[in-house]
Amino acid sequence: MEYRRKVEVKEPMVPAVDVDGLAYNLIQVEGLAIEDKGVYIDSLYADKLITLRERFLARGDSTRTEFVSGQIGAGKSTAFAFFADVRIRAQFEVLHFTPREDMDVNTWDDPEVNVIEILIHIGESLLQEARRRGAEQYIVDHVELFFEIAKNVQQTLQIETITSGTQVQQWTDMVFKFFTRMNLERNYKKVIREQYKNRDLDLIEAIDHMIFDFERKVAKKPLLLIIDDWEKLQKPTALRNVFEHGMPFLKRLRCAKLIPIPVHLRALRIGKDLYSNTIDFIIKIRPNPLILKVVEEENEESAIILNGRNAIKQVLQARIDPNHRDELVEAKAIDRAIEMSGGIIRQFLKIMAEAAARARTAQSPVVRIEHVNAAIKLMSGNMSMGVVFDGSMVRLLEQIRTENQPSENAEHELIIEAFVNLFVYLNMNGFPCFHVNPLVEETVRVYARPRQSES
Repeated sequence: MEYRRKVEVKEPMVPAVDVDGLAYNLIQVEGLAIEDKGVYIDSLYADKLITLRERFLARGDSTRTEFVSGQIGAGKSTAFAFFADVRIRAQFEVLHFTPREDMDVNTWDDPEVNVIEILIHIGESLLQEARRRGAEQYIVDHVELFFEIAKNVQQTLQIETITSGTQVQQWTDMVFKFFTRMNLERNYKKVIREQYKNRDLDLIEAIDHMIFDFERKVAKKPLLLIIDDWEKLQKPTALRNVFEHGMPFLKRLRCAKLIPIPVHLRALRIGKDLYSNTIDFIIKIRPNPLILKVVEEENEESAIILNGRNAIKQVLQARIDPNHRDELVEAKAIDRAIEMSGGIIRQFLKIMAEAAARARTAQSPVVRIEHVNAAIKLMSGNMSMGVVFDGSMVRLLEQIRTENQPSENAEHELIIEAFVNLFVYLNMNGFPCFHVNPLVEETVRVYARPRQSES
């Protein structure tokens, strides 16, 4: 688990003066880097970050919960790296944690993940942060809870015999080793869930006590947790376990919390009330068809779209020497990549990285539209669309795109699967408006057609 998320760059990025340098920068600096801080603060999500800060600071509410949404790759996690300004740090101790990369295989596709696992990880992150700060007494005061959990798991699985000694150091060493195994072993988590089945409140009380002590004895100020990345769970059951059944438990924790949610929840029944005030981390690059044909509204939306496209361009320009920005990439190539990104920063950068690599291979001094088109074709061909071979999800999404809402008899599970697997993003501009990511849409139209009979 990562406790204080930082945007790390191995070495300072040298702004590109040629296609070779641009390709290097796009490949080596995956996603958004620290060099993009100015882009974030000034353009991308500046207003979102300001709104979030003001919500936490305005009422002095030390137990406030705020939700954000945005497609995977939209840049939420990177934005959180710039969330804690001077005022936030003065009032809160910000602890940003997210599952480690080595947990992905064992977590994201596990249908049984629920809020118990998140609560355990919050406790783990507090102990790890206390250890980092040398707060040994805090560990002594709270390690027994996790020692008992670890002992129960290992006895249940008959992995090894634990001698229940009284030496706190022995407990501590065993617990931190256990955390490593727990993050990797799905059967460990299964036993923990069973251990706390119908005992959610017991664990909530224990974690609340850890939070209270951490604020009082370690941080000396209120805690603000950023509970990141759990919206990437891939199974509908797991999403429902966490974001429908489990969210009331997370909200009960007596500390401030910032939690990303799956982008589609606000449009479904379970999100109507709980997530009504969610802030959307979305870069708008297309018109909303539900906007009334009124001149003022059209002009306002046009300005939003123009600003969104310009903000995405700045991410690319941050990697190019200012004196060469007009000569290394064709304007229409950038426009095409933006359109096919669907407004998702990570996808835009991947398209441009592949296009720049192709231009370099061709020894072209400029990244041209044909390089971008070739990159798009390659990415489309590599996308896994096996989940929609029967065409049912595509038909559902087409209905949502044309009617702006799913039919009343659409299956809840199918809607979630369609949104999660097809990377549909939500655009809120007065009304809910759904668009299929253009790159996904082009791929789906080819690969998700009903298969012809071999006869």
